[in-house]
Amino acid sequence: EKQEIKLLFMEKYIPAVEAHPDAMESAKEHKSGLYKIKMETVVDESFYGWLVSLGYGVKIVKPKHEAEAYKTYLKRLLKQYK
Repeated sequence: EKQEIKLLFMEKYIPAVEAHPDAMESAKEHKSGLYKIKMETVVDESFYGWLVSLGYGVKIVKPKHEAEAYKTYLKRLLKQYK
């Protein structure tokens, strides 16, 4: 089920984020060098994989429970390499 997600990301990621098929708007400057966007998307492992592909420069900011779920996913992934 799709839900609204808000992302905060570095300027260099604008093309990749705006190109996502679920982007609802163009990136809007938040503060120097950082941008925001809303997406209506299914939050699943495919979405998480896309976020991972963008690296450190992107963050889920809303809803908070989805940011926490992503953090849990990353921790589980990291455990495989201990």
